[in-house]
Amino acid sequence: MRIDFGIKAIFILLILTLCAIFLHRSGALIISKNLFENNTILGFYKVDVGGTQSFLDDSQGYYISRCHIDTFVEAYAHCGFVLKFSDTDEQGINLSHYENIKIEASVEGPDKSIPIRFILRNFNDNYSKVDEYESLKYNALEYNPNDVPQVASAPLSAFQVERWWIKQRDIPFDEAQPEFTNIVELELVTGALKETGTYVLTLKQATFSGNLISESSLLKLVMVAWLMIILIISFHQHSQLEKISNTDSLTGLLNRRGIIKLFENKRLNIFSKQKLTMFYFDIDDFKSINDTMGHLIGDELLINFANNIKQLITRETKKKSLFSRLSGDEFALILFDFDKQQSCELAETIISEVAKPIRLSSCEFTVHASIGIASKNSQVSTFQELMGHADAAMYQAKKLGKNQYKYYDKEVEEAVYLRKKLAEHVHKAVNEGMFNLLFMPIVDTNTRTIERAEVLIRSDYPPLKKAGPAEFIPVAEEYGIIEKIDLWVLESVCKIIQENTKTFSRYSEFKICVNISSVELHNKQFVEQVKLLLKKYAINPRFIEIEITETSLVSTDQMSCDVLTELNELGFSLALDDFGTGYTAFSQLVNYPIHCLKIDRSFVSEIGNKTKDGAIVINAILSMAKSYKLETIAEGIETDEQYQYLKQHGCMMMQGYLFSKPMPWDDIHQFIL
Repeated sequence: MRIDFGIKAIFILLILTLCAIFLHRSGALIISKNLFENNTILGFYKVDVGGTQSFLDDSQGYYISRCHIDTFVEAYAHCGFVLKFSDTDEQGINLSHYENIKIEASVEGPDKSIPIRFILRNFNDNYSKVDEYESLKYNALEYNPNDVPQVASAPLSAFQVERWWIKQRDIPFDEAQPEFTNIVELELVTGALKETGTYVLTLKQATFSGNLISESSLLKLVMVAWLMIILIISFHQHSQLEKISNTDSLTGLLNRRGIIKLFENKRLNIFSKQKLTMFYFDIDDFKSINDTMGHLIGDELLINFANNIKQLITRETKKKSLFSRLSGDEFALILFDFDKQQSCELAETIISEVAKPIRLSSCEFTVHASIGIASKNSQVSTFQELMGHADAAMYQAKKLGKNQYKYYDKEVEEAVYLRKKLAEHVHKAVNEGMFNLLFMPIVDTNTRTIERAEVLIRSDYPPLKKAGPAEFIPVAEEYGIIEKIDLWVLESVCKIIQENTKTFSRYSEFKICVNISSVELHNKQFVEQVKLLLKKYAINPRFIEIEITETSLVSTDQMSCDVLTELNELGFSLALDDFGTGYTAFSQLVNYPIHCLKIDRSFVSEIGNKTKDGAIVINAILSMAKSYKLETIAEGIETDEQYQYLKQHGCMMMQGYLFSKPMPWDDIHQFIL
């Protein structure tokens, strides 16, 4: 079983973190320095003040100062010795990274209460002078060795700087703190001697210890390590998501997003530097194969089709090329440095190769393809334009009878012009408010009462009235006008709900079903725009069901799922329209927050036919919907036979001319009441 990279990295770092903390707290990271080892001490001399006479002995491996005092010369008499760590009194040893000190020292003599002073002398250019002994900082620790264990332990924080030294040297506050960065001398002296006689001052050990790294520093390093791992994991996941979002999961080819991103990457500059030709093609009548044989067979056919094309390209041309699955059964082939004749010859070869039977696991198929070809020229400035030309040429090849190729020419250009003209009419209709809404009732199967109403957009503007939604909606999507239409429809529905608050409050289960374009699944502003509409009209979103076509989910990526999830979280219910016409495997439905499946009218119209193909698909959809606890709506009910069949097999709701034609809101409102 493959363990995710992120989980593995976090697990390893967690183990290392626990081990580091355990080692630190168990003392495994403690370091120490014994001043009597490794030739640390470079010299020593005795200290006798106030009439003391002393002798310093180091013959036993440690230091003994024997002091004798007969009479007191000064008010304060003491004796001791100094150990030197520097020849120049400038460059000593750094003890600042230690935390504790162990001192094994003793003093014997007539007075048992005599304390000793353990002084570490630090050199710092800010206040010290080489030829002035008292300029070295006095970091002092004073204690009575007779009152503590033989080996006394103390933290370095117990040291204090001698006050008289601070005052005498006029040391500022920020430099008046203990300092162990450059210790040049260790001084061990007795306190004031008040009785005559012989005193013996001994220093057997001075050992510093501390952690290799402080716990706070260790935790900081651990935090830095965690941050780095999180960044690496995030980068890795981003790369993986980027790869997934740019790759078709079925065939392993680049998807539409991936190939567009590749050629529009200014850093790579592929589009501007290369001579390009695009083949835009799809499988003729693939929908009927998918409908009759099911999605598994359809998917297998697409995989084999893609593999055959890849092998053909490799065999027929040695030049560089890129192959991509754009969506459904649509593919794109990018060729580098091909002229028109070479392109046409390759297109003929592809059409001939595609026509050969494709052997699947359970059957054999013969399919055909329509191909549109376009080459980059002075009139094509972007990859999207090149793709548009190839798409338009493919559309024209299908209109001419399919199973052929069409090069982008004047004829295709004229067809594109007419579509642009239609797009202008759509744009004008949006801006000047020349659209209106009709509502198709959706009834409960058992009671035949109106449960919902699907919004249908219409226009009295002659160019659009003649074309109809089936023509102008795809054009609106192609030319980026559909977002305005979607928002206009949603706002109109919100306004209706606001104006009929009492009706909707009384019939709380009633919903208005609004179709949105698949474009909105990649519109970053769409959810925010919907939120503004809800706030503006102060309505409850549970009265609206948003419908998306199943084909919208063919190349669903993370962003599409996020948009659907956010709409669901706002309170909208979601329906999958025209179900059975796309490529969504039943098991994939769990990935989407869908509440309702709408059975496409093409299957309903087959009810009663001898082949019974439509009935088989309907039964499968109803059975699957029951398993996933999804509501079902059948579209296009026109006969009592269709109604009775669907009722008998458990379809929850229906719509169609058997019950009602689309009607204005005022009429359907009266039906509801």
